Parts: sequence; C-alpha cells; structure tokens
Amino acid sequence: MEYTLNGESVKYRDLVRDSSFRDKISFLVNNPDLTKTKLFGGLNPCCWGTTTYVIGANQGVKDVCVKNGFSLDDYCSAMGDFVVIPDNNKPGYVGREPMELFLSTLSKSDAVKDSVVAFFWQNKNNEFCGFGLHHSGIYLGDYGNQKIIFHQKEIGERFQFIPLDEFVKELCEESRRTLDVRFYKTKT
Repeated sequence: MEYTLNGESVKYRDLVRDSSFRDKISFLVNNPDLTKTKLFGGLNPCCWGTTTYVIGANQGVKDVCVKNGFSLDDYCSAMGDFVVIPDNNKPGYVGREPMELFLSTLSKSDAVKDSVVAFFWQNKNNEFCGFGLHHSGIYLGDYGNQKIIFHQKEIGERFQFIPLDEFVKELCEESRRTLDVRFYKTKT
C-alpha cells in the first residue's frame, strides 16, 4: 500500500509495515479527511479518539465509561468528559476523563513498539486540567535514534508521524517543564 501523508509515511514505512496496527494506521493515512468528520454538536475526532480507534479499543472505552457511571448519550459536560464514537470503524471523540479511565485499565510499560504514549503536563491557572492527560498517540518504534509516534495533532487536525522529541519541542515552555510521558501496553 502506498502512503501519502505529506511524505512522512514513506520515511516511516517500515515502522508502519511492522506495526500490529498497520491496517488501521494505513486506513487513516489514506483517509485524512476522517479528522474532519462531524460528530455530535459539530465536534471532530480528537487525539484520544484516534488512539483508541488505532488500538481497537472503541468498545473498551465505551464499556469502561458505562462501568464508571458515564452515560454515553449525555453530551452536556462543558468540560468534554464524554465519548462520541459513531461506530467502531473510525476515530471519534473521547474526553480526558474517559481516556484516563481507559488508560487505567492498561499496564504501564517502557517504550515498547505499539504502546500507547500519553502526555501529562501542568496547565497553569486551569483548575480543570491541572496535571492531567493532554495528548496521546501510538509509539511505533525507533527510527535511527528517534522514537516515532503516530497521532492526531489536535481536535479536527491532521494525522501525523513525528519524532517524540520533536513533539515535545512544540509544547510551550511551561508544559515541557512539567511534562510526564507515560507508555502503556496495548492488548494486541
């Protein structure tokens, strides 16, 4: 399969080919407009929705939310702590608290191929986020001496392959200063 995501996937083709998530990553790379899918209330898919889709956990996220008292049809939370996954065949929107609940069902690990990489940092003057989960992606492995991740940049923004260090450099100084990067084993 030929990859066309701004030339990045050609560079990291072997990492994608050797990933247990090859088919889903290839699907997203070849369907970049999925980031613009209109979900409930005009929301678009987010990084957490993309991560859960890639690892095949859409239903798992729904299940853990219901188990913890979330109503999957209650979208009134001003903080976005809800889940909008239209089906299990594409990424959706997963809020911060539901994603943290889901990550708590996974085992923490070292940086191993095909693990979820989650980024936690402090947000000054923001009681809601505090030192909370702010981003996630899939760690595909090493390319040279760089750790490569696949992620969705932001809500409704593009999919991207990027060295982990480069992603970190794009964060503001306060976020980098308080950054905690965690890896989680996926159930593949």
